[in-house]
Amino acid sequence: MPRKLSSAAKELNGSYKKDPQRRNKHEPKSTKGKPRITKLAGQTKIGRAFWKATCELLDELGVLVLADVQILESYVLNEVHLQDSMQSIKDLGQMVESRDGSPKTNPACIEFHKCMDRRVKLMNELGLTPIARQRLVAVKPEEDPFADYMAMRGSLNN
Repeated sequence: MPRKLSSAAKELNGSYKKDPQRRNKHEPKSTKGKPRITKLAGQTKIGRAFWKATCELLDELGVLVLADVQILESYVLNEVHLQDSMQSIKDLGQMVESRDGSPKTNPACIEFHKCMDRRVKLMNELGLTPIARQRLVAVKPEEDPFADYMAMRGSLNN
């Protein structure tokens, strides 16, 4: 099943040149900017550092908008949980002793694999994988005709 494209992506790839009536005039617009870190994501040093690094990366790609706060929070919390699972595996090993004394897989290993699966899904949603970046459309700054006019007028006076 083909993936749905946003109106911005359709605009850039020329889909509306043939059928301009298909443009969604009521599609919500997102405000470009860095969302404030949530309380939950900012509880740990790792969470704060990862939030900052992810926001900087997404901003550099030109796709960071204020509405991304929930997906960023999920991504950061997953990364914190992933780090905790990895530390538990380092401390206890991949195998632990069960109640009856037989060896069993450390539950942190199972959590680690779940976190890694979630991480890949969240990275795709945020456009942080090579394939996902191909589908990204950077948020264009809104055109300001008055600012363009003033800039043109200023260049005429010089």
